Amino acid sequence: MQGGLLDDEVARRLARARAGEDVSRRLQLGSLEPGQVGVLEVQVRAVAPSRTYERKRGGQGLLQRVTLADATGEADLVLWDEELRHTGPSGPLQHGAFLRLRGAAVKAGHRGGVELGLGSAIVEPLADPRTAAGPAELVGVLRDFGEVRPVGAPPALRFSMDATLQTLDGPVQVVAWDQAVKQLRALGLGVRIRLPACTPNPLLAGWWTCQGPVEKA
Repeated sequence: MQGGLLDDEVARRLARARAGEDVSRRLQLGSLEPGQVGVLEVQVRAVAPSRTYERKRGGQGLLQRVTLADATGEADLVLWDEELRHTGPSGPLQHGAFLRLRGAAVKAGHRGGVELGLGSAIVEPLADPRTAAGPAELVGVLRDFGEVRPVGAPPALRFSMDATLQTLDGPVQVVAWDQAVKQLRALGLGVRIRLPACTPNPLLAGWWTCQGPVEKA
């Protein structure tokens, strides 16, 4: 089974998405809750091999898990039976691809947490935003930073953190990674810093991604 019954509100939103309407609710993977339906802009992090499952009415079907990522976290998209065509040679769900999902439903996961169901969601390929602009330098005062988020699993475990930099042009939102996370926390708030190698965040419009190094300005 692909999930339980949807309430009227969720069903209406799904119908609008299936009709091609731009569902206004923008979702982020790190804060998903069961029952939500909206628009996600993500990158395909991994495509697991397909496996069989036993249908309740008898016979076997196929399912496949696709791990999606954005700047806030990761979540699995579960594909059932004919939906596996989306991971085929000509399908949009390929490792490393950037996508916009309109109308994917958020459900409670069988392994805890949440997972996404495709159903009749609209899948739109996106150009790789990392090629749109080169690195840029950000200079300002570190005003705020959030909790450190572990991303992935050993041995490929990485760490990210949101931060706010007060620049001459106003506040700038930054997603710091790895070395930059350690350096920002070590410097502390109120310090004027320079981030010499930042790029527009590929998954959050208006945000910047900074890997390091971090310098005092």
